Order: sequence, then structure tokens, then C-alpha cells
Amino acid sequence: MVSPDSLRLFKGIWQRALKEPSLQALTPDRIASWASEKGVADPITVARDVGMWVPDAYKTTDYLFGQDECVFAFETFRRWLKSHFFCNTADYRGLTWLNRHMFAHGTASSWQQPRNFSRLIVALATLSAIESWYDASHHVSFMLPEMNDASKLLAAGIVSRSGADANEFD
Repeated sequence: MVSPDSLRLFKGIWQRALKEPSLQALTPDRIASWASEKGVADPITVARDVGMWVPDAYKTTDYLFGQDECVFAFETFRRWLKSHFFCNTADYRGLTWLNRHMFAHGTASSWQQPRNFSRLIVALATLSAIESWYDASHHVSFMLPEMNDASKLLAAGIVSRSGADANEFD
């Protein structure tokens, strides 16, 4: 089961990535645009740094969406954030019921499907990929580290609290 603690973790990561002093400053539009801005800015910066002139038409998200895999991934993530995760609950049309308002404000319990835990882990991994991609000074590896004793203990704790079958994750 996904808990409201997951939301606090999620917001904490956004707060650090966006360098916001408070969680209240994290509006859905600010968060959603961040993913796209960082994904588009880096390929353009790389081209400029090697002395290439890049036409303005090629610097848009619409153009890069079909040309650059990272921009495609980050923009797809931004669209999911805006149209599903951060959308108004009354307007939500997704099948997973993984909407921030549903578990942050307790407006529905249908989000508590075990599959949504995996979806949140993918969302967190995507945030890590964006952070790794746009700012190398953060020293965040794009690849996940090898499992150690601490991470195995964490995984076992998550499995035992979720009621899932431990063999499911082997």
C-alpha cells in the first residue's frame, strides 16, 4: 500500500531539485514545467558549447520531442504529471487512480492498489534521471547502485509492510 509518506518523500525531492525554500511554493505547474525545461535545455546547451549554431525552430520542445530520446522521456513525464498526477481530482480520467489529491487529502481509497507503489518508484527514478541529466554537479548517477545490506533491509521492510509476496521481487 502506498502511504502519504510517499507523497512527502516525493515533494521533498521536488523541493531539493527546484531549490524552493518551502513545499508551499511547489505548484503543479512549476513542477511539471521543470521536467520539460531541464530536458530541453541540456541538448541545446551541448550543441552551443561545441560551437554549433542551432536555429530557433530546433530549440522547441515540440521539435525535440520527436528528435531526442531524453526530451521525449522528460516531456512525457511532464505531461503525465500535469494531466494525471497533479490534475484536479474531479477532472481525473486515468485508470490507475494515482492522483496526488486522492491520497494526500484522502478523497478516495482506490489509489491504494499495490501496482501504484511500482508507479511511484518509477516516478522517483525518473526524477533522479532528470536531476542526473541536467546538472552533473549534483553527482547523481544515472545508473542505480548495486544492492547492499542496507538496501536489502529496506526492500525487505517495504515488502513486509505492503503484504506483498517477497518472491515477487526476486
